[in-house]
Amino acid sequence: MRGCKPVDTPMDSNTKLCVGTGEDVDIDKCQRLVGRLIYLCVTRPNISYVVIVEREPERGLPYKNHGHFNIKGFSDADWAGSLDDKKSTLGFCTMVGGNLVT
Repeated sequence: MRGCKPVDTPMDSNTKLCVGTGEDVDIDKCQRLVGRLIYLCVTRPNISYVVIVEREPERGLPYKNHGHFNIKGFSDADWAGSLDDKKSTLGFCTMVGGNLVT
């Protein structure tokens, strides 16, 4: 954390969104797109790495040899946080050998 550069979050993390607060969107199209992006992130970390290195090298994720290949996973959820249907929002990350891969 010594080398990190804090920035303001572009959106208030406590904001609760609900139906009727914005433009109409094609839900099926949005879900397909998000599904494809998640699939690529989970199954093809090599694609993510190349994009990070080629497009934004100063913002890339550092991959270093930490001397092990331990796999760790972390997750968090806001159990029933949606104001409309009480669905949960989930986030996760997976680390292999001390490097973020998903």
